[in-house]
Amino acid sequence: MSVSKPLVALLCLCVLTALGCAGLPSYDPCPSREICTEKGQCGTSFRISGEGMYRCYIRDQTDCEASKECDERGLCAYEPKVSLRCIDPDDIPKKKPKLESICDRSTDCVRWGRCEVYEGACMARSDKECERSLDCVVNGKCSLLDHECWATSDADCNSSLECEAYGRCERYSHPLLGSSNACANPDEGTFSPSCIYSGQGADHCAETGECLRAPDGTCETLADVGLKSKRLDEARKWLRKAHRPETPLNHR
Repeated sequence: MSVSKPLVALLCLCVLTALGCAGLPSYDPCPSREICTEKGQCGTSFRISGEGMYRCYIRDQTDCEASKECDERGLCAYEPKVSLRCIDPDDIPKKKPKLESICDRSTDCVRWGRCEVYEGACMARSDKECERSLDCVVNGKCSLLDHECWATSDADCNSSLECEAYGRCERYSHPLLGSSNACANPDEGTFSPSCIYSGQGADHCAETGECLRAPDGTCETLADVGLKSKRLDEARKWLRKAHRPETPLNHR
C-alpha cells in the first residue's frame, strides 16, 4: 500500500510534536537568523508560514531597536496600528488610528476573519469576525478555532452559500484522517478550492461577484445559481475598501 507524501509529512509532524512534549528543546531558529539582526524579525511562528516550515516576525519594539535597520535607516519603532514592520518613529501619526491594529481593515480580515495581530501576522480573534468574513458566507468557515476561522460543525456548513448552491453542507471526511474543518458535498468526493482566495479569483470575487466554486472548477455568481445574499454583497463591498496586509500569508 502506497502512502501519500502529505500523510507522511503529517505523521512526521505528529512524531516531532510528541518528542517535543517529552522535553526536547523547542525549535526556535529565527533569533539566530540574519533577518533578526537585519530587520528585527526575531520571533518564530509556525502559523501561516507560506512556503517554508516557519516564519520570522517582530515581537515588539525592542526587536526593532536592536536591528541594523534601526542603526542604519532609523527604523526603530513598532506600532501594529500602522505597520507590522519596523518603521521610522516619525511615520507614526500623533493621532493614532482608532483600530486595534492594521489588520482590522485588511483584506485578510474581510476574507478570512483574521482581524488581530498574533505572532506578527493577521489572525482571527472571535466568532463574530469569522461570521462576517467571506470565508464564512461562501464556505461555512464561521467558528473560531486556534486563531483561525473554520467549519467546526455541519451547522457551519449548512449556513454557507455553497451548501445552498452545490450541496456542500457537511464537513469533509477523509477515510484515514477523519473529519476536517472544511465543507464538502459527499458526492463530489473532496472539498473544492475556494474562489475567494488569491490566485483563485480573490479580487475577481470582489469586483464581479464570481465567488462560488462550481463542481467543474469555474467561479460563478449568485445569479448564475439563482441565489441572493445581502451578507455576500456586504462582504464584497467591505473587501473593495480593504487594504492589503504587509506580511506574506499562505491561503487555505
